[in-house]
Amino acid sequence: MVIVVWDSYETQSISIGKPQALPVDEELFDRELQVLSNFLNSKLRGRSLLEVLKLDWSELDRQFQQYVDLVSKLFIDLSKQAKPIHASQIMIWGISEVLGQPEFSQLQQVKTLLHLLESEQDKVWELIFNPHLNTNISASSSLESRQSKLEIRIGTENPLKPMQACTLISTNYHQDSIPVGSVGILGPKRMLYEDSIALVESAAEYISAAISKE
Repeated sequence: MVIVVWDSYETQSISIGKPQALPVDEELFDRELQVLSNFLNSKLRGRSLLEVLKLDWSELDRQFQQYVDLVSKLFIDLSKQAKPIHASQIMIWGISEVLGQPEFSQLQQVKTLLHLLESEQDKVWELIFNPHLNTNISASSSLESRQSKLEIRIGTENPLKPMQACTLISTNYHQDSIPVGSVGILGPKRMLYEDSIALVESAAEYISAAISKE
């Protein structure tokens, strides 16, 4: 029910149906209605009915979106400041398989990649496990798995230069729905993507199930 109070203290009301797209959870719906009510009160108070009828509601929507963008930026900034605590180093297997590919025939390219994986693991950790870095991935080559967020960085989409001859496919694994680590495949850009995606997804699901049981 929408209730309008005029400056003469006369009131009018009208009932409207709940749009199907809104939350089913009644408590959540009540909270969203309160946010909407507060926003409308701040924008409509003191206006005449004629002014309200002529309002550009798309402009009001953009103004409301500014608050959403502000909160989103706030948490991105917080995540940048909150460095993750590493309980253990990154575990790496299969380097010999990668280095056997023709893309890595140049010795200097191999050395820079090995140095990154062995001596600069903090940079790799930031790449695969810090949420704010995921916003830099182009939508054209980013794929989403059916059950969890999958990140695919091809070539120059990798911010780390030694990895720009590669593709990195990674996803987080969870303990009781909380992301606690990441698993991925690093390989040549011409890799079999469907097979690699399936391997990364199944590994993450297996680890998630195992540690959640603990």
